[in-house]
Amino acid sequence: MSKKEKNSAVQSIRQKLQDLELEHSNCSEVIRRQNSELEFSAEREARLKKELDAATARVKKLEENVEAERAAHLESKFNSEIIQLRIRDLEGALQVEKASQAEALSDLDIVKSKFKEVENAYERERRNAHDSYEKLNVLERDYLSINKQLKEEVEEKKKAITELAQRLQDNEKSCKELEDELLLSKPIWVVYVMGGADN
Repeated sequence: MSKKEKNSAVQSIRQKLQDLELEHSNCSEVIRRQNSELEFSAEREARLKKELDAATARVKKLEENVEAERAAHLESKFNSEIIQLRIRDLEGALQVEKASQAEALSDLDIVKSKFKEVENAYERERRNAHDSYEKLNVLERDYLSINKQLKEEVEEKKKAITELAQRLQDNEKSCKELEDELLLSKPIWVVYVMGGADN
């Protein structure tokens, strides 16, 4: 694998990890907002319950005092009806808030599920990135090892060729020397042979 291809693979893996981290961050922000809305809803529900308890206590007190306050009976009855209406309004608002809270919890469950999917995808990509890095490192080590081995073999062959060329040169030199000696000794040998024939 070339250096350019390796850099391209690493860049692609980094981009995937950045995209997953961004989606991870967005999901965390959505969950934070949902939790904030749930807290606000819970506080509002508590406030409505408190108002409902106070109104109920007031109705009870008015009902207990109705006999002792006959002169204010009509006014008390009117106030009681108003408070009953307020209680119904508060009960209705409480039901709406409970429904809203249930919907928020459902949305939160969906977001949590999506967040879990993103986390799983992020973990898979992180493991894949780690595996890819390991494979790249193994390939790089294999490449360096083979390249080193090939260079050593080339050097050995160059050395062998140099030695063979030197030996060939030495052999040629020896042959030339032998030829020269042979040429120098040939006249003497001819004279010797011819002199022996005369005898």
